[in-house]
Amino acid sequence: MVTDISFKFIPDHDTEDYNLFDFWGKLDILIDGVSFFRNYKYRETQGPLGNSTITKEGFAGYLDTFLWELPFVPQKLLEQETVIVEGEGIDKSFIFSLKDNIVTFAICKNHPWEKVTIYYDGLRVSQSKKIPQNNNNMIGFDGFKQGVKNGLQDFIQELIEKYPSITNVESFTNIRNIVDSIN
Repeated sequence: MVTDISFKFIPDHDTEDYNLFDFWGKLDILIDGVSFFRNYKYRETQGPLGNSTITKEGFAGYLDTFLWELPFVPQKLLEQETVIVEGEGIDKSFIFSLKDNIVTFAICKNHPWEKVTIYYDGLRVSQSKKIPQNNNNMIGFDGFKQGVKNGLQDFIQELIEKYPSITNVESFTNIRNIVDSIN
């Protein structure tokens, strides 16, 4: 089981004005200091997950989607067993499940009409009716919460350093307060 998790935001674009910054980039998950995606062996344009937004460097998508949705995952897991964070405009999602104080997570291809879903679980791509579980994608709930909080706080700090006026945007301040309140 994972003992330390960290979410690392890697923006792809650079601009002087955050209003023009679409926050496209990659989100990596460091599992005990090692990338969750290190075992992903398919090229971006092929593989069982289709035209993929997954590479060995992380899960590509609009980072602002993750910035606005990840802070709510720990609380939602207390209210419902499974939480899906969907990336805008892509056909894959993060899926999180909480059972017996253990969070299991994976990337899944969105096919809600199919009985079997395709998952990447940190070790391999597989088809399953439920989220695969292994030592790369399971962590205690408290460690998960702390990893989400730390990763989001680091990304928020990077945005503030790069775009100081972002602190004047009410929605940014609201999400910053929500991240700070994760306990």
